Amino acid sequence: MITVLSNDEAKAVGIAERLGKRGEEGVYYRRLEGGVRTVLVPRRGDLLKAAECLTLSTYYYLYVGEIDAEAAELALLAKASGLGGRAATDDEAAFRRYFGELGLELGELADVDRRPDDLRYIYVERAFNVRGVGPVAIGFAYTDVRIHDKLVALPSGVEVDVKSIQILDEDQEEAARRRAAGRLQAAEGIHVCRLSYTFRGALIN
Repeated sequence: MITVLSNDEAKAVGIAERLGKRGEEGVYYRRLEGGVRTVLVPRRGDLLKAAECLTLSTYYYLYVGEIDAEAAELALLAKASGLGGRAATDDEAAFRRYFGELGLELGELADVDRRPDDLRYIYVERAFNVRGVGPVAIGFAYTDVRIHDKLVALPSGVEVDVKSIQILDEDQEEAARRRAAGRLQAAEGIHVCRLSYTFRGALIN
């Protein structure tokens, strides 16, 4: 999972489009051998979203256009994330003058795909009910999960039985950490009003 940060929205979108195909607003995907690359592009000016995206990622790209306050905030976020990453700019001298002490690596933005550590949870971005299907949770896997696995939804503490898995609208038997973006169908009997507590929450393996 890669986050693209920039104070130049057009440049951020261009980088993301090179790395994947847009699936929904701010999220791009590309099928890889044995997995799916997910690229997150937070809206310009939304530092909380940028921080959230970095929390979900294993790598970042930072492109700095004009040297301004937003560029400084994004550079500090990238540094504070503790992630590996790379920065690019059209004015390397100015970048080094203002941000050199942060120690961010400057260079070409190359394709980098890193398998995340097994963190034993699935980040749930959205949860909702589908008529005839039941509760569905959409998010990102930071652990390997298979059909019929039993998970615990947080913060509600409800046990969830995984009934089906989809990745990019294709049914799967399992979701490995590298196959990051997916849709889980939860067990019958868990009403969406209870499952929805996991919005911006987690399913623990």
